Amino acid sequence: MPFASLLGLVLVAGPVAEVELRAERLLHDEKHGLTTAEGSARLRASNAAVDADRIVYERESRRVTAVGHVTARLAEGGLVGLVAESVTLRLDGDRVEEAWLLEGHAEVHLGVTPEAFLAAATPEALADAGTITTVLRGNHLVRQGTTWHVDRAEVVPCDCDLKHPSWAIHASSADVDPDAQRISTWWPRVWVGPVPLLGFPWVPWLSLPMTDRQTGLLFPKPATSSLNGFGLELPFYVTLGRSADVTLTPGYFFGAAPPKDSLQPPYGVKGPHLGVEFRYAPAQGVEGRLFGGIIDDFRLERDPALAGAVITGSPRGLRGDLGWLHRQKLGHGLTFNADLNLNSDGYYLKDFTSDVLGREAGYLRSSAVLTHRTTDTSLSLDLGYRQDVRFGYQLFGLTPRPEGSAAPVYGPNTLQRTPALTFALAPKLLIDGLAVSVTGSFVRQAPWGGLMGDEGSLAGDGRLVDPATGTELSSYCLQQRLFMPASLLDTQGTCGVSALDKAGQGDRLFQRGEREARDRVDVLPKLLWAAQPFGALSLSAFAGWRQDAWRGELTGEAGQRGHPVLGARAETSLVGEAANGSLRHSITPAVELRSVPLVLGSQPAPYDAVDLAVPDARGRLQGQAVLEQRLTRPLGGDLLRLDLGQGFDLASPEASGPRLSESFGRLLVSLGWLSAGASARVDPYGVSSGLRLTRASAGFGLDDWKGDGLSFGYESVLDEGTARTRRPLDLLFGTPLPATAQTRSHVLTAGARARFKFLSLRYDLLAMSQPADSRDANPGLVLLQQVMTLGVTPACDCWRVDVYARHAPTRASTDAPLNFLVWPELGFNVSVSRFGSIGSSR
Repeated sequence: MPFASLLGLVLVAGPVAEVELRAERLLHDEKHGLTTAEGSARLRASNAAVDADRIVYERESRRVTAVGHVTARLAEGGLVGLVAESVTLRLDGDRVEEAWLLEGHAEVHLGVTPEAFLAAATPEALADAGTITTVLRGNHLVRQGTTWHVDRAEVVPCDCDLKHPSWAIHASSADVDPDAQRISTWWPRVWVGPVPLLGFPWVPWLSLPMTDRQTGLLFPKPATSSLNGFGLELPFYVTLGRSADVTLTPGYFFGAAPPKDSLQPPYGVKGPHLGVEFRYAPAQGVEGRLFGGIIDDFRLERDPALAGAVITGSPRGLRGDLGWLHRQKLGHGLTFNADLNLNSDGYYLKDFTSDVLGREAGYLRSSAVLTHRTTDTSLSLDLGYRQDVRFGYQLFGLTPRPEGSAAPVYGPNTLQRTPALTFALAPKLLIDGLAVSVTGSFVRQAPWGGLMGDEGSLAGDGRLVDPATGTELSSYCLQQRLFMPASLLDTQGTCGVSALDKAGQGDRLFQRGEREARDRVDVLPKLLWAAQPFGALSLSAFAGWRQDAWRGELTGEAGQRGHPVLGARAETSLVGEAANGSLRHSITPAVELRSVPLVLGSQPAPYDAVDLAVPDARGRLQGQAVLEQRLTRPLGGDLLRLDLGQGFDLASPEASGPRLSESFGRLLVSLGWLSAGASARVDPYGVSSGLRLTRASAGFGLDDWKGDGLSFGYESVLDEGTARTRRPLDLLFGTPLPATAQTRSHVLTAGARARFKFLSLRYDLLAMSQPADSRDANPGLVLLQQVMTLGVTPACDCWRVDVYARHAPTRASTDAPLNFLVWPELGFNVSVSRFGSIGSSR
């Protein structure tokens, strides 16, 4: 029966199963039980829909054969779309049980309602229906319960162009479970284009998540490094409801080969390892992450001061790390933040980190802060902990030492905030232009265990002046007097410190000169004034009084210090614009004065920034003149910025009258692809010439915003300048540098990036000066690390392969020279969307 217009026919098979056909022409063959729909043919069932040029329905066998531009949608137990030139479906009632495809593929969709999914009648509309999580290619799909079984399957989890993917997983069979959002593949092989990357016989079975949060094994993580040799980890991801998950990562590190004439490398591990990461977000405003690892280290124990000195026959045993990040809004203005970082011993970080900069950390910092804020006040209670990781001492318990070791029995007993209470009253207006503010704190500064720093009597409470001679100590010599094991001392006598002077260090017995636990109260009320009497001229001033009082918990000795803090600032801005408004030029001169006219009381030992609010017990008057210039575009940011400044010691205890302090300047340029900058600080009182460059830096970068670029940076710092000219709380700058200060450090960084379609290449270089001690004033630059990385990303961010080579010189021990004749460390990292990572670049 031909029809000239779109007609429909309802075919009933049983009491509930109903199939509807619509087309421009419907032909019904009663003898064979066939119905043929031609021209914009459509088949609808309760949980399935098919659109094609021609559809043939067999009533007895419940088969549907669609030919020509077929788009089929199956919404029973997941949303599966079929796009092919020909599709045959076998129905049981109105449920599709089997499907055959010719020249087509299947798509698994998420993020769309079943009604909207079934209404997507064309391949284009189907592609826009929600999110396509996976594409499968296979000739035969069979429903098995809630899953679809596909023989000789090709699975594409993610790609830029799913119709022409750059990679796929070929498997002898695959089981797709739309409800569980997983695909299980047997004998899989990963192909990148025509090249097999990973597969049988190494991975006989692979379960792939179709969403970001799916319980199951992640890809294995093989790794190689100069520290730990070859290692293999196998992460297992577990979803704990909607708001939590955990990743367990067991693995094994086989250890690096020992250097010649050595039992083992100074750093690195060997043995089984278990990593854990727990993430949670149970409610709005609450989130956190708990992470860490434990290893049974088979390598031999080391001297805590010299990593290359081995205690033979003593394995290190269980070691690990623990971290916790937590953020929570408690309501009513209360917040709680925690940041915990602990290692079982001081060598742990260096054993796992091959990056030069990453392993140079001297301390691991932990904190917990409870804060209450209102519109006018802030009150916080905090705990602070610093773990000293410069040496190899254990976090808990005694650290074994080899016979004859010069290392102290106990490690550094670092001072902590245990706890601190801080209060702040925001500036509150009294009358027009005049306001008052108050800040204050109570802090207990003490080691986590015990009541003294245990540095030995030579520490002199950590003061910058030798208590015996009254001479000012350099930063290097101060370090020698504090916790520095005798085996690492400058034995040439530059600082006048010998092994005998370290008597009493690390014995947990208090001696005069060691820093003791201390309780301190600090209060600073201020009056603030601001006005603009002449329009463009802004004036501001403040007057306050800082009062400190403290008491030592071991000796019971108390002290106090009080001093006024005065300051004033005047600034204005002159602005000009180009006629067309394309450029804007501003000049902002400013003058600032800061004074501590007198100090009453005694000078505390320098435990923190509050103690160093004034350098000594003598009054000072300082000034600073700054000129800032900026050339900007209205919407394009700064093109050019130039800052010039000059400091003035107007009443300095070191001079009989006013004198110049440091001059400083900074230049920044940004023009299209180019960005460049330079800065410098100059001390007018050098050793001989009268001028001394205390700090200088320069750098530039080229970036075409397409992945190509160059970068260069250089910095030269007078070592004393970094500590002495750091701005105190109550002054503009610190004490003048000693005329003899000349030890200088240099840092050079360089890098290049290039991108060619799906390939990227990156090179990074780091060079630094490595002075053996303060006697080498100009040590020069030494290459510390260079890294070459090749990246491949042919499928957008679906997967990425990075192969790297890192070359870094090594030391046989902490006091040995650098050895540059070492093989580069080779490694790789493969990241696959939703499947974790392969490899590591520790």
